[in-house]
Amino acid sequence: MSCILCNNLVNEWKTFSSRINVGCPYCNSAERHRLTALFLKLENINYTKFLHIAPEFPLQSIFNSYAKNYICGDINPERYKKLGAIYLDATDLQFNDNYFDCIYASHILEHIIEDKKAISEMFRTLKPGGKLITMVPQLWNRTTYYDSNIVTPEERKKEFGQWDHVRIYGTDFSTILKEQGFYIKVYYLKEKEKDIQKIFYNEKHIINIDDIENNTNVVIPKNNRSKYNLSISDVLYVCVKQ
Repeated sequence: MSCILCNNLVNEWKTFSSRINVGCPYCNSAERHRLTALFLKLENINYTKFLHIAPEFPLQSIFNSYAKNYICGDINPERYKKLGAIYLDATDLQFNDNYFDCIYASHILEHIIEDKKAISEMFRTLKPGGKLITMVPQLWNRTTYYDSNIVTPEERKKEFGQWDHVRIYGTDFSTILKEQGFYIKVYYLKEKEKDIQKIFYNEKHIINIDDIENNTNVVIPKNNRSKYNLSISDVLYVCVKQ
């Protein structure tokens, strides 16, 4: 087994909270971080201006390697002081129109009451042809569930799965992104094909392990191929501003 993000061989994956065998013991990456790393390495695109919202330490180094100018921020920047985060309100970004080549916002929209406003702000600040790369916790047997009357941490944990989540997305998540003007590409493992058929997309791309291993941009430790401990449930949405 190996971690595609830090390129270390892994004998045993770490447990994060109640999630068993998911984390890299070297870089602390979770499955969704490794999926993002695979996408970046396969695409091998360099970005002039890159925004990382609610930054994750495992991804900062790889984003820096693909971006000439990397900015990270959060509405509570003190939580990410070691990462150099600035204050950032996703619903009111302090940047000019058409500013970024790429914005990465993973597992943040479910925390934002005005999620459509945040998506609109990301669209506004992206250059034409720029990309929003995003992921969210998602159910595949229903549409998005939101109730403004659910406000306490206890109620939110019961209804949305986590105390600080304000909704749980469903099969219409890509439609919500599309409504803000994005062209939607979805990247997923082949085991997810049946669920992908339930959603809207402009393009779909199966993440093929053979493609990963044959790509010269991807460094893989010898004799430990094809086992990156990815999650079948993760779907990467690459949203292009047309």
